[in-house]
Amino acid sequence: GEREAGAIEQPPLHMDLVSRAAKFSAEFYIEAAGALLPRYARLGFILMAVYLVSAGLYLVGAYDYGFRGDLGGLVTLGMTVGFVCWITLVNFVYLLMQIVIAAEDCSVARAWRRVGAFVRQERRGVSAVFGVVLVPVVAATGVSLLATAALGLIAFVPFVGLAVLPLQLLAWVFRGIVFQFLGLTSVGAYLRLYRRFAGSDTEAVVAATFSRPVESS
Repeated sequence: GEREAGAIEQPPLHMDLVSRAAKFSAEFYIEAAGALLPRYARLGFILMAVYLVSAGLYLVGAYDYGFRGDLGGLVTLGMTVGFVCWITLVNFVYLLMQIVIAAEDCSVARAWRRVGAFVRQERRGVSAVFGVVLVPVVAATGVSLLATAALGLIAFVPFVGLAVLPLQLLAWVFRGIVFQFLGLTSVGAYLRLYRRFAGSDTEAVVAATFSRPVESS
């Protein structure tokens, strides 16, 4: 759909452009999912392993510094911020790996090399998309948390509190819808950047990126 629709973001937007992008079908989805399942499963297991190792190191460090007074609290806060940033980076690389595996129909190891070359050559475009997507994600999360906290203040009022629960659920449903929309938008943007990258001499870029000799210290 992304390939057939063309520059759909440029007005005017007509229904024929939208209809050209409507390429989804249940049969094609099942066939493609079956073909990608083994590689996506391996990638998912790698992601889970990174999550477990990262969470283990964070919990050990947070527990160790949690009993060291005010300085320990500051260190724990810094570790928490660093952990959140690290998980965000891991999810970002995971998304790019998924895109490359599907676009190139390649293995996980080969996708890793291509993602590295892609980010290196298209770092400005990738950074711009990442920043544009990150801002509304943070804003939507903050709005949802504030709405939940504000509604929680009156949740204990008899009878009135019963009306708060649907509003809280609505806030989190809205957050989920926004996240799904942003995720789909980011996939389309990264895919367009990757197609531009793949149109160049991809193999030469990959070789130049990963075959440089290591300088001795």
